[in-house]
Amino acid sequence: MKNRFIVFLLSLLALTALAQQAKGQDSRELGVEAYRQENYEKAASCLSKYIASSENDNNTPRDTHFAQICSMAAFASNKIGHYEEAIKLGRRATDIFKETLGEDNREYANELSNLASYYSDYGCNDTAIIIGTRARDIRKKFGEGKDYAESLVCLATYYDRIGKYNEAIDMAVKAREIYKHLNDTARIDYAELEDKLAVYHSRNAQYQEALKLEERAVSRYRDLGRENESKYVAALSNLAGFYSDLGFNEKAIDIGEESIRLRKKGIGEKKDYAFSLAALANYYDNGGRYKEAIKAATEAMETYRHVIDTMSIDYAKVEVKLAGLHSRTGEQQKALQYGELAVAKFRRNRNAGRMEYLISLNTLAGIYSDLGNHAEAIKLGTEVLDGIKELFGTAHPWYASTLWSLSEFCLRGGENDKATSFATAAARCLQDDVITKFASMNGSDRSHYWDKYSSFYLIYLPRLLYKSHDEKFAETVYNQTALFAKGLLLSAEIEMTRLIKESGDEVATKKYEELRNNRTELNRLLEKPIEERQADADSLQDIINEQERELVKMSKVYGDYTQNMRLTWKDVQECLPDDGIAVEFLSFPVGTDSIIYLALTVRKGYECPKTTVLFEEKDLRSEEKEVKGQKVYMPSEALARLVWQPLEKELTGVNNIYFTPSGKLYNVGIEYLPSMEKRNLYRLSSTRELPLRRNANHNTNNTAALYGGIRYDTDTTTMVAESRMAQSYQQEEWAYNSRSRDASLLLRSKPFYLPATKEEVESAKHSLEKCGVRCSLLTGTKATEESFKALSGKGVRLLHVATHGFYYSPEDAYRMPHSSTIIQSASDLNEEDLSLTRSGLLFSGATNTLDSIGVPEGVDDGILTAKEISQLDLRNMDLVVLSACQTGLGDITQGEGVFGLQRAFKKAGAQTILMSLWKVDDDATQILMSAFYDNLSRGIDKHRAFLEALQHLRTTENGRYSDPQDWAPFIMMDATE
Repeated sequence: MKNRFIVFLLSLLALTALAQQAKGQDSRELGVEAYRQENYEKAASCLSKYIASSENDNNTPRDTHFAQICSMAAFASNKIGHYEEAIKLGRRATDIFKETLGEDNREYANELSNLASYYSDYGCNDTAIIIGTRARDIRKKFGEGKDYAESLVCLATYYDRIGKYNEAIDMAVKAREIYKHLNDTARIDYAELEDKLAVYHSRNAQYQEALKLEERAVSRYRDLGRENESKYVAALSNLAGFYSDLGFNEKAIDIGEESIRLRKKGIGEKKDYAFSLAALANYYDNGGRYKEAIKAATEAMETYRHVIDTMSIDYAKVEVKLAGLHSRTGEQQKALQYGELAVAKFRRNRNAGRMEYLISLNTLAGIYSDLGNHAEAIKLGTEVLDGIKELFGTAHPWYASTLWSLSEFCLRGGENDKATSFATAAARCLQDDVITKFASMNGSDRSHYWDKYSSFYLIYLPRLLYKSHDEKFAETVYNQTALFAKGLLLSAEIEMTRLIKESGDEVATKKYEELRNNRTELNRLLEKPIEERQADADSLQDIINEQERELVKMSKVYGDYTQNMRLTWKDVQECLPDDGIAVEFLSFPVGTDSIIYLALTVRKGYECPKTTVLFEEKDLRSEEKEVKGQKVYMPSEALARLVWQPLEKELTGVNNIYFTPSGKLYNVGIEYLPSMEKRNLYRLSSTRELPLRRNANHNTNNTAALYGGIRYDTDTTTMVAESRMAQSYQQEEWAYNSRSRDASLLLRSKPFYLPATKEEVESAKHSLEKCGVRCSLLTGTKATEESFKALSGKGVRLLHVATHGFYYSPEDAYRMPHSSTIIQSASDLNEEDLSLTRSGLLFSGATNTLDSIGVPEGVDDGILTAKEISQLDLRNMDLVVLSACQTGLGDITQGEGVFGLQRAFKKAGAQTILMSLWKVDDDATQILMSAFYDNLSRGIDKHRAFLEALQHLRTTENGRYSDPQDWAPFIMMDATE
């Protein structure tokens, strides 16, 4: 009986074992099938059951088949976020492959590569790099093929995750070269690689290269017909991010919104949709659209809540974004709540997102500072700075941005010495970055990139100087704000153009003229309503941008066009006479309703620049007067008390004052204020003109072009004839066949003939010819817009234009008839170009356009805008005399001066400009100009000749024009001798 029972038990155990084995076999088959169908949750469950049942057997399999099952189970577990299980199963698979196949085997190398990825996803990237490197070295023994390239791509990912972007780029570039060598660039893998490489370059602050690579990746996805795949949409989101990095926020928003539209069509998973929403929130944030940013980030967080763990890094990233957004909208308590939650999560997962952790800390530091907890803000900010330094070194713009933040925290906390120290370091670091970036950027790229940092230089630094009272810090502000930042964009463009034009390289010159041709064609397109354009303006703009980038690269062969960006106050000091002083006026907002003006001064013997606080802008506005229907600043004792009296001590013993205006002072003739009559005052676009002009090559081409007595009512038949005559003297096709689309909409009435201007230019011609100047006199119907443009590239030394000028503020422009055309066209132009279309000069035939008669095809309309002037080549023009009304006016900007005619002529390359601040009397102007040219003919330098001519006007005819409204509107800029 007992024996029979034992037999029964043994039989039962055998049957149970067979049943378990069968069940295990079923789990294996179900798991493999689920794996093939990418149902990774089911695959992981079934395959793990099979592996567990096999382990219960004393004869646990150790063959390659079982290793492959472990490998699939590991992959599936990793896919569903079970990283520890994935690592455990992956290690088992690699051990079996190593035992059965040996180390020098492809299967073993493949499994090592998989194991490395599991460690990386778990946040152990250092281990991932060690294992991934072993896999790479084994694969290399079999040749540098696709498997080897794949290992390089994986290693790039791991390096990226620990912030070693140079190593990531190195690995990805090597992989790309292998793909190229294998002639395998038409595959989706190659597009994905360029996508990743773009991201690495972006994180390494190489935004231009990132943008170029991402545009190629997006294009490859499209060529491969992958627009309906998640990877394509992700690439679009990356592309938007790179545009945002470069300051093109509206373009980034457009692309980001397109990626959301695609996600809503069901492309990708819900977490992909959430990721795209979070990215769009960034672009809205960078563009100042905070409400939309909060809405997008909140939706991203709600979407994530249903598909990922709320303790995950991706979820924490959105919390950081919401913390920053609520802080910027004044909801500090809500910001603090999000910020502290996010930081806590990052601290628990620090290895998985080191950079994200630092960003969250910096955001939280800013919130603490806003709430008045400055000590905690400084503590966290210092931790961020140390982390950034460890990851990227001290040359990265993120390091500089962190220094900027720390400086603000210290200023708010009353630690002024630390605030100025951090700000000085940030300014130098950002200066290096901007100069490096500018060396490969076109004008549009430079403008957008500079928008990211201009407020630091033009507002924060002088405000810090004002609040800290740190005398030594004035050196930083003079160097960085006054010499580097003020007029930076204009200076960069002028220098780049000069290098190309003076290179003597025919290829470069030809490319430059092609660029200008395209700019003119773009102007012509933009003149027309969108529905009437025969070509795509956006496409042409893209071509122009690329041409300019190519020219920037070529210019490096001929010199460094950024070299003048490193001038210091000592360079200015060296150029000053013993009785001279350089004065840089700065204006900047403080609080919500106050704009402060201060002056930085430099003299011989100074150990550093000196700071003098002057006045608030509201005090200046109280001195505004109305003259001839225009609000102006007339010379007065009150103005002198505001501007010069605070500098009385610094001006002791000074006879020569070289000053650069700021803000409203651009529209004030401060050189004519009481108490300054016995001194020589030189108005400059920047005091860097002093060292620059000392080294300049002076034009020896003794020619002049004089315009006056212009017939604005020239009939169209005569306009055609004169246009052909002017064109016959032109060498550059680009210089005609373009007109301002909006000038005709801005002028209130048709221009009347100015008889005194004919006498004016005839007198100037007589005086100039006496001293050997060859003059071209253009009057009546011959004073055409085409003849003016024909001066481009001719090296004319002196230009005199006596005509009607105009400037209209944005408010005036919108009030004019047909303003809807202006409003519609505003989207086609950047801020500077739009400003330059609202000022200009009138030439022969302008009345036809103003009366809506129109002009024949191929003939200019007689309305020359500042924008058109800016595209001419007037590099060798030593003096421009604008004998017209309001030629010195324009849109005043923070740091770039006045966007108007003076900006246009400086961009074109002219040196000194004589212009007016308000409407001028025709007869008074004639007397002034006649005396001015008579003085020049007697060998007097242009600055002294101008001042003596002004004095002559004030005393002539028994003081008929002694009132400042007749002589004070005239100012001369950038005459340093």
